[in-house]
Amino acid sequence: MAHFVKLNDDNIVVDKQVVKNEVITDSDGNEQESLGIEFFRTLFSEPTANWKQTSYNSTIRHKFADLQDEYLPDVDQFRQQAPVDFPSWVYNEEKKAYVPPIEAPQDGPSYDWNEATTSWVISPIQTKAAYLDQGTNNNAFDPDSDELYFPNN
Repeated sequence: MAHFVKLNDDNIVVDKQVVKNEVITDSDGNEQESLGIEFFRTLFSEPTANWKQTSYNSTIRHKFADLQDEYLPDVDQFRQQAPVDFPSWVYNEEKKAYVPPIEAPQDGPSYDWNEATTSWVISPIQTKAAYLDQGTNNNAFDPDSDELYFPNN
């Protein structure tokens, strides 16, 4: 299967579609992005729509494009948009995502990012180690109590 995304005028991904490989294969047996673009333009009656192929295994254009990702034509890559709430975060090419400028502490408690101070602060809801099951138990506790509670219930 071949994956394509539609971009708006700001190069933001606004639609994702999948098509059989046969649709984008030419008479010589080679896949051609242009065949997929023409297929979707015809299918949706949008002769000037901006479609780009994306790769599920990230072999083309840096990453598999998601809705609201941005296409950067100067480098021919898809990237997630910078987080609006965290302008201090930087793009990490290896992780293909925006990350905080400082790694979160790994000393036990849970932390939240504080953009105002550009630092990590201890989260008000902690994960109690006594209730963890190799990282698969997400029960939380009130730091002022030994009783388990479930904030979403």
